[in-house]
Amino acid sequence: MLTQKELRAMAAKLKNQMGTRRLAQATLKEIMQLIVCKQKGDYAPMFNTRLYTKLSGEYCEYLQII
Repeated sequence: MLTQKELRAMAAKLKNQMGTRRLAQATLKEIMQLIVCKQKGDYAPMFNTRLYTKLSGEYCEYLQII
């Protein structure tokens, strides 16, 4: 399990990577939650996030990057 500091750094790196592809609209909190869900293998907590419901294309791109 990652520490909060490591998780934030990884999320920031992913957001910067996404910024080279498109306008990254997801928040660091949403990206951090996605990373945690990926580690646990349970994406259910993501289903109610703005990233999943409103920014689904960006959500899919983050999954590809991860």
